[in-house]
Amino acid sequence: MSVVHSEQYLNERPAAAIAGRFSQASKRAEELAFWSFIITIAIFGYLQGNVGDPSRSLLAFLLCFSCFLRTLSSLLSGSFRVADPVLILPLVGIVGVAVLQILPFRSGPISADPFETKAFIVFFSALILAGESLRHLTNNPRRLRILVGTVIVVGSCSAVYGIVLSFLFEPNEQYAQFANRNHYAVLAEMATGLLIGLLTKGQLPRIYRFAGLLCSAIIIYSLLTAGSRGGLISLIAMLVFSVIAHTFFSTSIAGTASIGPLLKMKILGAVSACVLIVIVSVAAIGLVGGNTVVTRFEQVRDEVESQSDTRLNRGTIWNITLELIQERPALGAGFGAYAAAITPFDHSNGTWPLEQAHSEYLEILANGGIVSFVFFGIFLILVARRVLPGLRARDRLERATCFGATVGIFGVLVHSLVDFGLHVPLNAIVFVVLLVVATNGSNQESPNPIQ
Repeated sequence: MSVVHSEQYLNERPAAAIAGRFSQASKRAEELAFWSFIITIAIFGYLQGNVGDPSRSLLAFLLCFSCFLRTLSSLLSGSFRVADPVLILPLVGIVGVAVLQILPFRSGPISADPFETKAFIVFFSALILAGESLRHLTNNPRRLRILVGTVIVVGSCSAVYGIVLSFLFEPNEQYAQFANRNHYAVLAEMATGLLIGLLTKGQLPRIYRFAGLLCSAIIIYSLLTAGSRGGLISLIAMLVFSVIAHTFFSTSIAGTASIGPLLKMKILGAVSACVLIVIVSVAAIGLVGGNTVVTRFEQVRDEVESQSDTRLNRGTIWNITLELIQERPALGAGFGAYAAAITPFDHSNGTWPLEQAHSEYLEILANGGIVSFVFFGIFLILVARRVLPGLRARDRLERATCFGATVGIFGVLVHSLVDFGLHVPLNAIVFVVLLVVATNGSNQESPNPIQ
């Protein structure tokens, strides 16, 4: 009998050794995949940010490489599964619409520019894979802190760079490493949102709290010097939203069944704080931003309401974009094909080429039609449902980062009403990071996280 047991033991030893090696290889591949994402974000934080830049192809390649490592890690561990497939389905639907747009129908493809639509499919699919992989990889507090810290560091360094350049050179459309001040503002909003969450809900040591306050001051000052009207309005909206969200989603009142005196006082305090935020923000814009920023705000009415056949302002762009939407309401003119599709509707003098709708929402309707817009709305609803558990989580780090990411996402959604900052590769991947962090509380992907 002992001989039989000995033979079984000898046979099981090689199998156990092989399983141990696979486990170690899986852990190393997973760690490498996570750091590959971090390095990619850091690299693109210091590349010049342009819309349609060739760096978009490089970003897609690096993201796919990181996703390959994540897949390899899961296969080696024998536990591969998609993190939250329901959340991804609407995004897959958008890719499906884009694929439909390039099919060679008898009357030709739906897309006005099939090549650009193919490029969109590749890049957008890479972002979807990156989001899924990051949700799987961000499975412990250490990685969550690193991911959030990377965004804050990139945003803060960009702010310092932009402030230095604003002192050395005359103000222009460029700011920091971005070709457009409005695109920089989107990055600043996302980093500021995370800082708001950590400073208001995080239990930070004194030195980290001081560093967070310093970074917040630098980024907010950079927004004032950049002079992005959409960025400043979004910042005010973020601050107001953070006060409201803190009041109604704090753990202390989450279980309140009736409106008592304490809750009434909190609501009154929130309203007072919102009014104070608006007053202080307007004063800061006038005092710190100077005449340049004030003048830009005075031009808002002409920019939005004026409709001219010779001057290409937002009012003109939005109106001709609506004409395009009316002509192709269901499936749009093709993702990435806006510049080609809008040409017949553009009656300006051609001084400025029209390549974007200057509103992410109008561009989604123009490029992907009502079908894609519905998919986008479903995705936002699913994100909101997954954010709620994180806002009321018992873990302080999870609650703080979820709150900060939600505030940052809200700022970007507000700014996207009048701009297209998410077209920039760096902003796109950072926005994916915020979505991952905001929905991290519902992530049940890894029951045994690697510490």
